[in-house]
Amino acid sequence: PAHSTYTPYASINEANSGESSLSRSLNGKWKFNWVKKPDLRPKEFYKPQYDVSLWKEIDVPGNWQMQGYGIPIYVNLGYPFEINNPPYIPHDNNPVGSYRRTFTVPEAWLNQPVFVHFAGVKSAFYLWINGKKVGYSQGSMTPAEFDITPYLNPGENVIAVEVYRWSDGSYMEDQDMWRLSGIFRDVSLFSVPQVHIRDFWIKSSLVNDYREGDLKVDIQFRNRGKKRSDLNRVRITMTDPQGQPIPFNPPLLAISNPLNTGEEQTVQLSTHLENPVWWTAETPNLYTVFMELLDEKGTVREVIASRTGFRNIEIKDNRLLVNGVAVRLKGVNRHEHHPQTGRYIPHETMIRDAELMKQFNINTVRTSHYPNDPYWYELCDAYGIYVIDETNLESHGASGVLPASAPEWRDASIDRINSMIQRDKNHPSVIMWSLGNESGTGDTFLAMQAHAHQTDPSRPVHYEGYNDAADVYSRMYPEISRMIKYAEDPHDKPYFICEYAHAMGNACGNLQEYWDVIEKYPCMIGACVWDWVDQGILSVDSVGTKYFSYGGDFGPQGTPSNGNFCINGLIFPDRTISPKMWELKKVYQSVKSGGLDAEKGTVVIRNNFGFTNLSDFNVEWELIENGYPLKNGNLAGLDIAPGTEKKIQIPFLNLIKTSGAEYFLTVRFRLKKGTVWTQAGHEIAWLQWELPVSETRLQESDAIANPAAVKIDQTADQILISGENFSFALDKATANPESYNLYGNEILSKVAGQNRAFQLQVYRAPLDNDIRIKEEWQKAGLQDMKRVVKSVRLENDRSGWPGIRSECEYINANASGFTHIAIYTILDNGMIHVDNQVQPFGPLPTLARIGVQLVLNPAFEQIQWYGRGPHENYPDRKTGAAVGVYSGTVSGQYTPYIKPQENGAKQDLRWLLLANKNGDGMMITSAGNELSMSALHYSLEDLEKASHTNKLTTRREVFVSIDGIQRGVGNASCGPEILDTYLVRAEPFIFSYSLRPFSASRGDQPQAVSNIKLPVISAPLV
Repeated sequence: PAHSTYTPYASINEANSGESSLSRSLNGKWKFNWVKKPDLRPKEFYKPQYDVSLWKEIDVPGNWQMQGYGIPIYVNLGYPFEINNPPYIPHDNNPVGSYRRTFTVPEAWLNQPVFVHFAGVKSAFYLWINGKKVGYSQGSMTPAEFDITPYLNPGENVIAVEVYRWSDGSYMEDQDMWRLSGIFRDVSLFSVPQVHIRDFWIKSSLVNDYREGDLKVDIQFRNRGKKRSDLNRVRITMTDPQGQPIPFNPPLLAISNPLNTGEEQTVQLSTHLENPVWWTAETPNLYTVFMELLDEKGTVREVIASRTGFRNIEIKDNRLLVNGVAVRLKGVNRHEHHPQTGRYIPHETMIRDAELMKQFNINTVRTSHYPNDPYWYELCDAYGIYVIDETNLESHGASGVLPASAPEWRDASIDRINSMIQRDKNHPSVIMWSLGNESGTGDTFLAMQAHAHQTDPSRPVHYEGYNDAADVYSRMYPEISRMIKYAEDPHDKPYFICEYAHAMGNACGNLQEYWDVIEKYPCMIGACVWDWVDQGILSVDSVGTKYFSYGGDFGPQGTPSNGNFCINGLIFPDRTISPKMWELKKVYQSVKSGGLDAEKGTVVIRNNFGFTNLSDFNVEWELIENGYPLKNGNLAGLDIAPGTEKKIQIPFLNLIKTSGAEYFLTVRFRLKKGTVWTQAGHEIAWLQWELPVSETRLQESDAIANPAAVKIDQTADQILISGENFSFALDKATANPESYNLYGNEILSKVAGQNRAFQLQVYRAPLDNDIRIKEEWQKAGLQDMKRVVKSVRLENDRSGWPGIRSECEYINANASGFTHIAIYTILDNGMIHVDNQVQPFGPLPTLARIGVQLVLNPAFEQIQWYGRGPHENYPDRKTGAAVGVYSGTVSGQYTPYIKPQENGAKQDLRWLLLANKNGDGMMITSAGNELSMSALHYSLEDLEKASHTNKLTTRREVFVSIDGIQRGVGNASCGPEILDTYLVRAEPFIFSYSLRPFSASRGDQPQAVSNIKLPVISAPLV
């Protein structure tokens, strides 16, 4: 029967070392044979005399598809085999893997029971030892364990395992993931005494207003010997989180009744602790319980060690309480995926996952959609991560058929949740059991809920597919309006979003709006992003370029696939960070702003932690003026208790002196002490306030003085405007600026086909989240509009400065389109003010953006900007990007989404500087409206046509987008459409910017150049 995860030890010293003389790993190289269907399998391979010497070897644990056998198949919905009268499987498409190896057991083991333990095998398997059939198992995500004592020989033994890709259990394992096969988790041997501890349940709860601890340990003995055992004793000892022994008075010692052969008996020991330290995700304090089995002589025969934490989980008043404190679950869904080993996750990768989750303020993980590797739960216990443990049950492709209320599927469903509960019951991190995912409704789920409640009344039950069978009301991808309606209508359960913010590609828009609602209403207990990691498989193309594959990249045509729908993680497959994570970290942080009083120089800081005082952090503040640091300091002794707020004085008032300057105050919270998941100094939260200042920001420049100093040369083909250190040329036939030369440096690219400087763009390389609107864009022809030059003429502005006015129409197939008027006003110092007027006409969808594009020479690789950063951000994903001055390279602005798409934008830009290695180049400065801009080595067309990153050719030129407005990223790849606030409507629009020469070699400073006020009066929108 299912039992807790444990390793038997011979002594407490062994248990403390983690090295057991009673356990052996069978991980490593196994002989392996693979066939496409059962009829072709080597039917007698399990016999010791069967020659496998010519077989190749395979790594265990591992998936055979990741090691060159068979086809990795990714499908989200539906079975990758023909549904043929469930529970039957079509065996003409059912590959079989045959595994063999030898092993020996210590001589001392031969006189006591020996077991083989498989932590995970997919989908089903038969087992033989020394040619004798031992058993069969399915249910791939919880362990299978066999007593192999009768089958062992002294010396060398042969173990043979026959694994089937599909079984009737596969109908219950239709999760949205790669369908991979084989022995993918650890395999081990262990030995126990004839009378041994078969299972245990440590129940550590808090009583008396959570001030005291109740420790109850249920221990289940079993006699596997051939004779009656009259005296069996167990002794319980315990150490605190610092490893110090806790004295029990009287000692915890229990004696079982006599046990006949094959009998089991459960004893319970209990004690009381004064003032135990709590386990929570914020304070993961773990005690260690040692269970020593003693024989009649008092000799220690077996030791089991298990960590535990004192904590209570309750639902009261439609809130989720941990130790009596309402908590919110700031979560992610996590599939087990590694880009090279598939479903097998090495320990170091699990550690990296846990570290990243904690570093980015994630406190909850849903084990979507199956119990994870046991080591993951140890990490969640130790690092402090709440776990929603999910049953290995999803029948998405047949959810109307099974399990439903069908009696033939009920026992198997209950067995799956029971196996999970029994395995994971001792983990304090597990706060909720989930019945599975997307498997429909029916009496089976009511029976599973009842089993969970009866087995473990201490934890609530979750199941999004049928909330009648759950203790929380769970939804996927809800519209915000529906969340508000639930919260404001009568309700009898807390509201939980088990999946939201589908993180596919450039995604995760409006996280802040979701959490504004979650944090407003007490019944909202949290949400889990879908999902943690991009499920890409590391591949190498024919020229040696590495890239990540997705669904449809393997197998012949017709192989079932849902394409790149598996690429929906917050992090990339190799665990590198995507910009989405920075937004999540900021939105999930537990330090919040309660407001700013600029006149008094105070800010209100609110502590939304449940169990952490802000005195645990070093607090730093910084004042920036026009993006540059002006003054900083520390806030010593900041004492703000959990769930409270305080008004804090910060000495910034006397620093605001420059008339018209722009000021931001930033406060950062850093850990005073290191933890298991990060070092001291790690930033856990930051807050930023814009300080109100006078409106006049820019200053007149003495360098701008004389319109007459500007020289104008006009021919039938070209208008050339020049001055002492600049020239600007525009082709009259195409209305394209052909050249912009500053201090002898040509700014614009001369590469054929790239002369699109300052042309209107309303399209973008579609995001995965643009899946619906993309069809409307392409139907309207926005990606390939016909451009017609209506007029180009010289035109002075109202201040007398020379300028060029161009008018172009961009016409689509359905006679809709845009009129774009661009007015270039050229000053004697080479600065150009550009006014843009865009007039849509005809029926048009909402747009991707309204802006212009230009292509710069390769020399301008250095980039600096004043706006949001340092990472990529978008209108509905910029909460996590602070305003400041940032710098880098153009190459560094690219985000390598697995399926290329629009990327790299920065919002709320005041200016952007592109320069060569000498620091000379061009500054683009906003004029009355902050801009969205990007600079990449890829064109829009490059990004759109590439299916994978290895299909992208990095160009030397710099492709710059200057957008007056850009559409948000939203969540529409799987979820509601983008919020109205972040749409770009096809309406008349104006935006302006200026181009400014910049020369660091001549002493220019970005702040000074950007602050020059141009004597230009923009033309009104007509």
